[in-house]
Amino acid sequence: MNRLPMAIASGLLAGVLARFGMQAFIAAQTNLTLVLIMLATYWVGKRWLARYAVPLKLLIAICYVAASADFTGASVQFGLVMPLWTTPQFTWSAAISLALPLFVVTMASQNLPGVAAIVAAGYGRTADKPGIPVSGMVL
Repeated sequence: MNRLPMAIASGLLAGVLARFGMQAFIAAQTNLTLVLIMLATYWVGKRWLARYAVPLKLLIAICYVAASADFTGASVQFGLVMPLWTTPQFTWSAAISLALPLFVVTMASQNLPGVAAIVAAGYGRTADKPGIPVSGMVL
């Protein structure tokens, strides 16, 4: 990760997170009212109750879906949960489609912004300091 240019790392993060952003437009095609209610609730909550904007948005969305005709209580079942053993299996398709994107998101969203902030603060490679280890990486 320390040899990866910051622009490429930002592009990787944008590419992975762009899919989540575009899902909002796909959801708006099927239930525009719900998307607009959630967006308005977030904006109002962010303005007056910033700490609770996301939980408030979720609560309002749940109440809207429960009150609308889209919700049928027949699909909800209450009862005791029994654990089910699932033996893990390694497959290359899972490694490429699941593990690799999770690694990129983790590295790009958590580690690289911190490293960029440290470099912006003046720490990093110079002639007298060949490298400073930062959380397992060398700048």
